[in-house]
Amino acid sequence: MPSFSTLSLHSRAEDHYRHAAAEFHDTTMRMAFETIVDLFPAAHTLTVFGDNEGSNFTPRLRVATVLDAAGAVLYDAQDGTDDNDLQEKIDEVGVEHLDHLIDLHPDDWYGDGEITADDVKS
Repeated sequence: MPSFSTLSLHSRAEDHYRHAAAEFHDTTMRMAFETIVDLFPAAHTLTVFGDNEGSNFTPRLRVATVLDAAGAVLYDAQDGTDDNDLQEKIDEVGVEHLDHLIDLHPDDWYGDGEITADDVKS
């Protein structure tokens, strides 16, 4: 059986880990949203879709649509865009930011989800 001091150290480390993971999740969500706002200044809501990619079933989370405050579609992944630079930046949001969210909390992000301006207010 682990000693009391080992159990105490473990408990403190676990608390620290949970706090750090929550902070990383929230900051990563904010980074994803702010990057999309740089591309679409009127963005208010990102709808996202989480699934497994390829034969190794790697979890991934991607931007599905970008909506303004009235719900008008600014971007739809099914339609894509003719602007290759813009599409590349949107794809980077998935790889560089959103994938971390599904890695941390897969049950929260598989399937349809959304991130709104209200979710990322500081």
